[in-house]
Amino acid sequence: MALRPLLLRQYREQRGQATMLAAGLLRCGPAARTFLDSGAFDTTHALIDFIIGAAGDMASYVGCCALCQAPATVRAVSEIEAQFDALAQRYPSAADGFAAVCAHAKHDASVSASVPLLAQWVTEAGEPDAASRLRMLRGARGVAAAYRGMFDALHRLDEDI
Repeated sequence: MALRPLLLRQYREQRGQATMLAAGLLRCGPAARTFLDSGAFDTTHALIDFIIGAAGDMASYVGCCALCQAPATVRAVSEIEAQFDALAQRYPSAADGFAAVCAHAKHDASVSASVPLLAQWVTEAGEPDAASRLRMLRGARGVAAAYRGMFDALHRLDEDI
């Protein structure tokens, strides 16, 4: 399939973002320790591990990305900044972390992440066959389960703050 260049571009665009996010977390000082001790970091790591595991199968990986990139609307930088400014106001101790996530979101909006990988697949190779669609759904379902674990941990953390 001619989809490998799409995946390589996606990788190049996303590479380094984990470092950006980790640096933002470290700037949060004591709040970072609370986050790390809460288990929320472990669940975030589980999400990343699932996506890395899915990357061995193109259709599964595209399914992961399809869920992560939904909805496929491009937001203005001002909307992204307003979202993370509101979060920083609610959780001032995590403001530096939210600034890093905001930078990540603005980066994604500026590159091909604004055109979902699934849409690129369909444009390049046509509609995926039934077996590929099933693998995509499994990838999306796995990401959804990992997100659920992550958000459950973040909710527990929010209740403790």
